[in-house]
Amino acid sequence: MALITTLRQKMGTVLVIVVGLAILSFVLTDLFSNNGAFGGATRPDNNVGEIAGEDVSRDLYQAELDRLKSEFQLQYGFSPTEQQMVSIRQTAWELMFTKIALAKQYDELGIVVTDEETRDMVQGPESNIDAQIIQAFSQDGQFNRAALNNYLSSIQNNPEQLAAWRSYEKTLVASRLRLKYENLLLKSDFATDLQAEQRYREQTATADVRYLYVPYSNISDSAVAKPTDAELRAYMQKHEEDYRNEEEFRNVVYVSFPIAPSAQDSAYYREDLESLKEPLRNSTNDSLFAMNNSDAVGSAFAVLKPANLPPALTTVDLEPGMVVGPVVNRGNGLLSLYKVSDVVEDTVASAKARHILIKWDDNTDAAKATARSKAQDIINQIRGGEDFAQMAKIHGTDGTAARGGDLGWFTEGQMVAEFQEAVFARSAPGLITSPVETQFGYHIIDVQETKSFTAYKIASIDREMIARTETTNEIYRQADNFRSDAGGMDTEGLRSKASELGRPVLEGNNLTGMSRSAGQLTDARELVRWAFRDAEPGDVSDVMEINDNYVVAMLVSIREKGPQSLENVRAEVTQKVIQEKKANMLSEQIKTAGDKSLDEIAQEIGGESAVYTNSSLKITNNSLSIAGNAPEAVGAAFGLKDGEKSGPIATANGVVVMEMVTLIDAPERGDYAVFKEQVQNNLSRNTAAFIGDALKDDATIVDERYKFY
Repeated sequence: MALITTLRQKMGTVLVIVVGLAILSFVLTDLFSNNGAFGGATRPDNNVGEIAGEDVSRDLYQAELDRLKSEFQLQYGFSPTEQQMVSIRQTAWELMFTKIALAKQYDELGIVVTDEETRDMVQGPESNIDAQIIQAFSQDGQFNRAALNNYLSSIQNNPEQLAAWRSYEKTLVASRLRLKYENLLLKSDFATDLQAEQRYREQTATADVRYLYVPYSNISDSAVAKPTDAELRAYMQKHEEDYRNEEEFRNVVYVSFPIAPSAQDSAYYREDLESLKEPLRNSTNDSLFAMNNSDAVGSAFAVLKPANLPPALTTVDLEPGMVVGPVVNRGNGLLSLYKVSDVVEDTVASAKARHILIKWDDNTDAAKATARSKAQDIINQIRGGEDFAQMAKIHGTDGTAARGGDLGWFTEGQMVAEFQEAVFARSAPGLITSPVETQFGYHIIDVQETKSFTAYKIASIDREMIARTETTNEIYRQADNFRSDAGGMDTEGLRSKASELGRPVLEGNNLTGMSRSAGQLTDARELVRWAFRDAEPGDVSDVMEINDNYVVAMLVSIREKGPQSLENVRAEVTQKVIQEKKANMLSEQIKTAGDKSLDEIAQEIGGESAVYTNSSLKITNNSLSIAGNAPEAVGAAFGLKDGEKSGPIATANGVVVMEMVTLIDAPERGDYAVFKEQVQNNLSRNTAAFIGDALKDDATIVDERYKFY
């Protein structure tokens, strides 16, 4: 009964757990199968963890993982990505936990589903048949028992289908077990009439209050006695739950040595492409030549509109046979060599323009007239000699303003109709002398290239500039030398050594055993496994290759599961204790003022002290204007009589004194049924969340998946 006790401690009352039966069967599939949590001995060196005293073997966890992965593939039609596998691995672990923890609850409470009950769920009276079967064998909203019986008869001589049905029956048993467990909790408590009346009064009663707020900033930190270690530990003991790790964390620092091409590598690739310029120029089959010589698959030959040309081909007049490059392609970072194989006519027109958008303030005729007048004035200034790009930066109101209004090349259908018609109607480049209205505002348009159907057949030879073997070896040598020097150093020594090399020391904090990233490293499982499996604080790793970097790491600290050490949270706890001391000091100042009015106390204390009012305060409010989060003060106010003041109350941001002006209590009523239903529904919704926490609090969980994943 330990779990129910835990639930009561967390919730006060145990109420409904609302979980769909389909989810239940998913969660507890094959719970009691031979491959289940209790299906045989596990080898400790092959375990991925421990749940509620039960070893969880890698094989058992992997089977759950494979099942979820298969279901993902069936549902979405493709295999999960590595990022999606992160979520699937965690789901598999949560399902393992739920299976094992709940199985122990069933055993302790004596919850069973007999063979007779199982048969009844499939072939008993309709009122007893499981809802999933009713749904599967219904036609036009009516349960078809004959269809069910025919199906069961048809599979008796089909071993594969019969085995699948037996497996399905196990999911029904698992669902019924969970349902019985939930019903046990459901019937253990309920919303009372007193709770219903309380909910009604909380929602209805209001108070007109005044309150004095004295922020902690009224006292500087330097004016407070420095907290002793004994005071800090006493605070942590008093707030133990706030300083407890639910799992183990590890902190590392690391130095990265990027595996990047050197100047010599870049020169090598450039020379390589230079040697292909003449062969490409003289080629009679540009597509085949480019494909045979390019690193980039599938991009060796294409027919491109002006809008799609690589940046290097937009600044020159392109003619058939022209070879351009080698140049670095700003779009993909490749070193590229291009040949214009041919200039052809396309079926879709393109044009090039820049614009300045002048928006109107609202949709009134007056606002539109103002915007149009401004646009025409700018046009006149440009015609008078003002630079178009500079005027776009000054007056433009969309994202193109920063680049001088440049829109580049665009094809038919890319722009709104009015804009496209104005540009494509031009027979020569130049400024359109009247503003063009669209749904976005008035456009000042400079046509740079008129409507054209020209397209280009482009052959591309691309080189991916990567670090060659000599460069990679040299970078590794630097990283390995750093690793050798850092061995035996403390963190400061490592930082100093890295500084000599001009390399920053980066941090990976609060790593868990299943973290995928560490600081700026996005795929750092090798580092995380090292930190959890092999390292002790102060250890330096071997050189690891992560995200195109050679990485050397040092394990700085371990924060064990359970209560945190003072050293790990010293700064935070120190600030909390200082705040407590300030609260005591401010409370004494308020008490010393005696029975004066709030305004007089505020004036006497000074600083940022002030009095505020709230004429519609409800007990359900958790905060006060200016004072911020202050449920203690709100609760205290509703315990006061009209004209009565509270004592000083310490809140999150300062000390508050409440004064009740008028309490408008809720009028009596004879029926609280609607509020009783609210209480019941609210508690029912919350229970699903509390059950998981209660199960985890009641079980020992050791997650060692990092050993394998």
